[in-house]
Amino acid sequence: MKIGVWNVCGLNERTKQAEAVNFFKRNNLDLMGIIETRVREGRVKGICRQSFHLFQIINNYDYHPNGRIWIIWKKSSLNIQVLSRDSQWIHVRVNEVGRPPFIISFIYAFNTTQGRTALWDFLKGAAPSLPWVALGDFNCVRRSSERISSPLPDISAMTAYNDALYSAGLEELTTHGCPFTWTNKQDSIDRKWMSFDRAVFNALWQSVFPASVADVPTAGLSDHSPVLVSVWPPDDSRPKQFRFLNCWVQDGRFLILVKEVWREPVYGSPMYRLVSHLKSLKDRLKQLHGETYSSISARIDRLTSQLKVF
Repeated sequence: MKIGVWNVCGLNERTKQAEAVNFFKRNNLDLMGIIETRVREGRVKGICRQSFHLFQIINNYDYHPNGRIWIIWKKSSLNIQVLSRDSQWIHVRVNEVGRPPFIISFIYAFNTTQGRTALWDFLKGAAPSLPWVALGDFNCVRRSSERISSPLPDISAMTAYNDALYSAGLEELTTHGCPFTWTNKQDSIDRKWMSFDRAVFNALWQSVFPASVADVPTAGLSDHSPVLVSVWPPDDSRPKQFRFLNCWVQDGRFLILVKEVWREPVYGSPMYRLVSHLKSLKDRLKQLHGETYSSISARIDRLTSQLKVF
């Protein structure tokens, strides 16, 4: 199964409608969130009739006049149950015949710190007892590094964002593709990039769907890149378990790596900062291992064979 979410920056034009439908088909999606539609409720029936007549649709017009989030799907085997709905999210349970059920939250956050408070409270209080993934445009960066040529981010906004995800037990899904998900599409010196769009998941998601990954393709007609989540990829390989190796401590680069990671600025509660630093250190140690210590047994066998030749 593949899920997508895309901030289309307006769905009133026929070209945008066609692009959204083609995107769904081109990526073999089963379920898609379309956010920032800017479609007034009075136009919904006409647009659905001309462009989305093959889809079933859920929206949140009861909570915002622009229907900020649409969810579309086609498969009759999918049963979508709305659990919670508001101006910044639609929270659903997904059931498919022969597959484990899970929870999805499609997110389109407000662009003010105060406006996002209700969203953070929702995430912290949701705590589903099923695998859960939340994806969409969070309208805020988590780290200062998630921006280029943009004003310095609001530290209090980042802290609130990170604390909400930490309190909700949500972590970022392994993501491939574009490192920045939004651009103002201005020329050269005026061009800005930010990372607003992402997918986060709970521990149950990781245990039930360990091979799940996210992809961020280019933006296309929008100024936002979509986010695609493969729930159960065709390749059902499980990620390797992380193990700390004592040989790393003897490497002269080990303490340098630790110091570099601990100097990286992270905003949030003390526990969140500790976990973030440890995760970053894990990635750096994996890189060190790959460069120097990977496939040791194979290397020994190869060198032994070479010695026998001499």
